[in-house]
Amino acid sequence: MKKLIFLALLLPVFSNAQSVKQLDIKNGFLKFRLGDSLSVYYNDIYVPEGKLKDQYEVKEEANPLHKYTDKVVLIAKNDIVTEIDVFLRDEASIRHIDQMVTQAYGPGNEIPNPDKDTEGTNLVCTTWKGDRVLLMQMQHNINHKVNGIMTRGRIQALLFTKIGDTKVDGDLPDGFAL
Repeated sequence: MKKLIFLALLLPVFSNAQSVKQLDIKNGFLKFRLGDSLSVYYNDIYVPEGKLKDQYEVKEEANPLHKYTDKVVLIAKNDIVTEIDVFLRDEASIRHIDQMVTQAYGPGNEIPNPDKDTEGTNLVCTTWKGDRVLLMQMQHNINHKVNGIMTRGRIQALLFTKIGDTKVDGDLPDGFAL
Protein backbone atom coordinates (compact mmCIF):
# COMPACT_ATOMS: atom_id res chain seq x y z
CA MET A 1 0.00 0.00 0.00
CA LYS A 2 2.85 2.39 0.87
CA LYS A 3 4.43 1.74 -2.54
CA LEU A 4 1.14 2.52 -4.28
CA ILE A 5 0.76 5.83 -2.42
CA PHE A 6 4.40 6.71 -3.13
CA LEU A 7 3.93 6.02 -6.86
CA ALA A 8 0.71 8.03 -6.91
CA LEU A 9 2.54 10.98 -5.37
CA LEU A 10 5.36 10.75 -7.91
CA LEU A 11 3.06 10.58 -10.94
CA PRO A 12 2.74 14.38 -11.28
CA VAL A 13 6.54 14.74 -11.05
CA PHE A 14 7.09 12.23 -13.87
CA SER A 15 4.27 13.75 -15.89
CA ASN A 16 5.74 17.27 -15.60
CA ALA A 17 9.24 15.94 -16.40
CA GLN A 18 7.80 14.32 -19.53
CA SER A 19 6.13 17.62 -20.50
CA VAL A 20 9.35 19.61 -20.03
CA LYS A 21 11.14 17.04 -22.20
CA GLN A 22 8.69 18.02 -24.95
CA LEU A 23 9.94 21.61 -24.57
CA ASP A 24 13.48 20.39 -25.28
CA ILE A 25 12.36 18.17 -28.17
CA LYS A 26 10.37 21.05 -29.74
CA ASN A 27 13.28 23.46 -29.18
CA GLY A 28 11.30 26.53 -30.22
CA PHE A 29 7.88 27.87 -31.18
CA LEU A 30 5.86 26.67 -34.16
CA LYS A 31 8.36 25.96 -36.96
CA PHE A 32 11.02 28.30 -35.56
CA ARG A 33 13.89 26.50 -33.78
CA LEU A 34 16.49 27.75 -31.37
CA GLY A 35 19.98 27.22 -32.78
CA ASP A 36 18.87 27.42 -36.43
CA SER A 37 20.50 29.77 -38.89
CA LEU A 38 18.34 32.77 -39.81
CA SER A 39 18.80 31.78 -43.46
CA VAL A 40 16.35 28.90 -42.85
CA TYR A 41 13.62 31.51 -42.24
CA TYR A 42 14.66 34.10 -44.83
CA ASN A 43 11.21 34.17 -46.50
CA ASP A 44 9.36 34.22 -43.16
CA ILE A 45 11.03 37.17 -41.38
CA TYR A 46 11.88 40.84 -41.79
CA VAL A 47 13.65 43.57 -39.83
CA PRO A 48 11.06 46.21 -38.87
CA GLU A 49 12.05 49.80 -39.47
CA GLY A 50 13.75 51.31 -36.43
CA LYS A 51 14.49 47.94 -34.79
CA LEU A 52 17.85 46.43 -33.95
CA LYS A 53 19.51 44.36 -36.66
CA ASP A 54 19.48 41.23 -34.49
CA GLN A 55 15.66 41.29 -34.01
CA TYR A 56 13.58 39.78 -36.80
CA GLU A 57 9.79 39.79 -36.82
CA VAL A 58 7.92 36.82 -38.24
CA LYS A 59 5.58 37.69 -41.10
CA GLU A 60 1.91 37.17 -40.30
CA GLU A 61 1.49 34.58 -43.07
CA ALA A 62 4.31 32.48 -41.52
CA ASN A 63 2.57 32.42 -38.12
CA PRO A 64 -0.47 30.12 -37.98
CA LEU A 65 -1.32 31.55 -34.53
CA HIS A 66 -1.26 35.19 -35.73
CA LYS A 67 -4.84 35.83 -34.58
CA TYR A 68 -3.58 35.33 -30.98
CA THR A 69 -0.27 37.19 -31.24
CA ASP A 70 0.71 40.81 -31.75
CA LYS A 71 4.07 39.66 -33.03
CA VAL A 72 6.67 36.88 -32.91
CA VAL A 73 10.29 38.01 -32.79
CA LEU A 74 13.39 35.92 -33.49
CA ILE A 75 16.48 37.24 -31.73
CA ALA A 76 19.78 36.16 -33.21
CA LYS A 77 23.43 36.27 -32.32
CA ASN A 78 25.85 35.78 -35.22
CA ASP A 79 22.82 34.91 -37.41
CA ILE A 80 21.81 32.00 -35.12
CA VAL A 81 18.39 32.06 -33.39
CA THR A 82 19.00 32.29 -29.62
CA GLU A 83 15.59 33.53 -28.43
CA ILE A 84 12.00 33.55 -29.65
CA ASP A 85 9.64 36.15 -28.13
CA VAL A 86 5.89 35.77 -28.57
CA PHE A 87 3.74 38.80 -27.67
CA LEU A 88 0.08 37.96 -27.09
CA ARG A 89 -2.80 40.06 -28.37
CA ASP A 90 -5.57 40.31 -25.75
CA GLU A 91 -7.15 38.55 -22.76
CA ALA A 92 -8.89 35.90 -24.89
CA SER A 93 -5.61 35.19 -26.69
CA ILE A 94 -3.76 34.95 -23.38
CA ARG A 95 -6.28 32.40 -22.04
CA HIS A 96 -6.08 30.35 -25.26
CA ILE A 97 -2.26 30.30 -25.42
CA ASP A 98 -2.01 29.65 -21.64
CA GLN A 99 -4.15 26.56 -22.14
CA MET A 100 -2.00 25.40 -25.07
CA VAL A 101 1.26 25.93 -23.13
CA THR A 102 -0.06 24.10 -20.05
CA GLN A 103 -1.32 21.23 -22.18
CA ALA A 104 2.03 21.00 -23.99
CA TYR A 105 4.50 21.55 -21.14
CA GLY A 106 2.61 21.17 -17.85
CA PRO A 107 1.77 23.83 -15.25
CA GLY A 108 5.17 25.56 -14.97
CA ASN A 109 6.73 27.09 -11.87
CA GLU A 110 5.45 30.51 -10.86
CA ILE A 111 8.03 32.71 -9.18
CA PRO A 112 6.30 34.01 -6.05
CA ASN A 113 5.31 37.69 -6.11
CA PRO A 114 3.23 38.63 -3.07
CA ASP A 115 2.26 41.95 -4.71
CA LYS A 116 0.83 40.44 -7.91
CA ASP A 117 -2.76 41.27 -6.94
CA THR A 118 -2.13 44.70 -5.38
CA GLU A 119 -2.89 48.00 -7.08
CA GLY A 120 -0.39 48.98 -9.76
CA THR A 121 1.53 47.07 -12.40
CA ASN A 122 3.13 43.90 -11.07
CA LEU A 123 5.26 41.29 -12.80
CA VAL A 124 4.37 37.60 -12.64
CA CYS A 125 6.84 35.11 -14.13
CA THR A 126 6.19 31.41 -14.72
CA THR A 127 9.01 29.20 -16.00
CA TRP A 128 9.52 25.84 -17.65
CA LYS A 129 13.19 24.77 -17.69
CA GLY A 130 14.46 21.92 -19.78
CA ASP A 131 18.04 20.89 -20.51
CA ARG A 132 18.36 23.11 -23.56
CA VAL A 133 15.32 25.43 -23.52
CA LEU A 134 14.01 27.86 -20.91
CA LEU A 135 10.45 29.10 -21.44
CA MET A 136 9.43 32.16 -19.44
CA GLN A 137 5.88 33.44 -19.39
CA MET A 138 6.19 37.11 -18.47
CA GLN A 139 2.91 38.65 -17.37
CA HIS A 140 2.31 42.22 -16.26
CA ASN A 141 -0.76 42.39 -14.03
CA ILE A 142 -2.34 45.82 -14.29
CA ASN A 143 -4.56 46.43 -11.26
CA HIS A 144 -6.44 49.70 -10.69
CA LYS A 145 -9.19 50.70 -8.31
CA VAL A 146 -12.17 52.30 -10.00
CA ASN A 147 -14.89 53.55 -7.64
CA GLY A 148 -13.42 51.36 -4.89
CA ILE A 149 -13.51 48.20 -7.05
CA MET A 150 -10.24 46.59 -8.20
CA THR A 151 -10.14 46.16 -11.98
CA ARG A 152 -7.61 43.80 -13.51
CA GLY A 153 -5.92 43.44 -16.84
CA ARG A 154 -2.72 41.84 -18.07
CA ILE A 155 -0.15 41.95 -20.82
CA GLN A 156 1.73 38.74 -21.54
CA ALA A 157 4.65 37.42 -23.56
CA LEU A 158 6.36 34.05 -23.92
CA LEU A 159 10.15 33.98 -24.15
CA PHE A 160 11.85 30.81 -25.45
CA THR A 161 15.60 30.95 -24.77
CA LYS A 162 18.38 28.56 -25.72
CA ILE A 163 20.23 27.53 -22.54
CA GLY A 164 22.15 24.43 -23.65
CA ASP A 165 23.16 22.10 -26.44
CA THR A 166 22.15 18.84 -24.80
CA LYS A 167 20.99 16.25 -27.34
CA VAL A 168 17.43 15.17 -26.59
CA ASP A 169 15.88 12.12 -28.21
CA GLY A 170 12.18 11.60 -28.67
CA ASP A 171 9.20 12.61 -30.75
CA LEU A 172 6.42 15.06 -30.14
CA PRO A 173 2.86 13.72 -29.93
CA ASP A 174 0.77 13.85 -33.09
CA GLY A 175 -0.95 17.21 -33.50
CA PHE A 176 1.45 19.04 -31.14
CA ALA A 177 0.16 22.61 -31.46
CA LEU A 178 3.10 24.77 -30.40
